[in-house]
Amino acid sequence: MKKPRICFFTVLLILFLLNTVFFSCKTISTKIPQDPFMVLGDSFSLYTALDVKRDKQSLRQLLLSFFPELSQKNQEALLSRTSTIYIGFSFDTKEFSLVVEGNFPALLKSQLNKKNGWEKKRYSPESVGLAQNFFLHTDGIALAFVHKNLLFISNNQIEAMLERFSLTNRIAIPGGIEGISNEDYNYLKLRQALQEETILLYIKEPKTLLSQFLPFDSDLALDYMLVYAEEKERDYSLTIDFVFTDTRAVRPALLLFKIAFYNYDVFIEQIAENQVQVKNISFNLWDGIQ
Repeated sequence: MKKPRICFFTVLLILFLLNTVFFSCKTISTKIPQDPFMVLGDSFSLYTALDVKRDKQSLRQLLLSFFPELSQKNQEALLSRTSTIYIGFSFDTKEFSLVVEGNFPALLKSQLNKKNGWEKKRYSPESVGLAQNFFLHTDGIALAFVHKNLLFISNNQIEAMLERFSLTNRIAIPGGIEGISNEDYNYLKLRQALQEETILLYIKEPKTLLSQFLPFDSDLALDYMLVYAEEKERDYSLTIDFVFTDTRAVRPALLLFKIAFYNYDVFIEQIAENQVQVKNISFNLWDGIQ
């Protein structure tokens, strides 16, 4: 299968290869008190958060799958500047946005010039907040350094990200945990999962990813999927929670899953009135979402 020319990790490579001159500098990670998923917005198919320290090997595998010539030194240079990556990705349009926490020297901006394909622009929020500079590449990728420890990257929504950033200045859920929407609760779970051993993906539009598992076309009245990925030697062991909009869809879904996974050593059970869990799926996770 032909690799896509641009994916969200390609953007990180473009940025940090420019930054290898700073490789010997000490990395300092400061958490910015923003809600990263509010900044990303709610229009994407998939959301996840990656901790570079925990998921470093996975990120390295991704980079090498797109750039086999990438040296170990450049891998380390890229990853050493980053602590956490929050990702929104659209299956259909291939649009993406990233909120990246790390350490980004001011001198890096001098490399983002017209000679290298970058144009400096300025955006003034319509609501509140100060105007922000961002850099637009001829390929349509945009970068915004909103803080020395915070970077936004997008191929279509950089101004919307800056607007949303101006509206929120802390991680807060009105009313606490009780009474919040499933969507907001899943964003909270993504942040909490950064402290766990497994990668968590929140799939808001599950039909595309579902086709990777089922040999037939069906959306199964799915509301969303939560994918828990535990890294193995060559792939991932997945546990998937399928959450349905209609409880009447659960029984036929159980039957379809048993047919689809008949020859596989997986465990399938109904764990809630509208939820089915499938455990022990062996899968190359990132190939499935490219």
